[in-house]
Amino acid sequence: MGPSSVTDVFKDTLRIAAGRKLAVMVSKDVEAFPENSDRLTGTIDIWWIVRILEFLMHLLLQEMLK
Repeated sequence: MGPSSVTDVFKDTLRIAAGRKLAVMVSKDVEAFPENSDRLTGTIDIWWIVRILEFLMHLLLQEMLK
């Protein structure tokens, strides 16, 4: 049986990424995401919050194991 909600898909994605030791980028306002042909200017802020992500992964995995 596959994931049935957005939350389940998100948790499955995090679980798989953690198992493969991959990073996950979560973006906000995906509906407003530019097309490949759009030219953008400005800067990109990337925050590497490894410890918080590890903690969240731990919590999500614990919840999934219940």
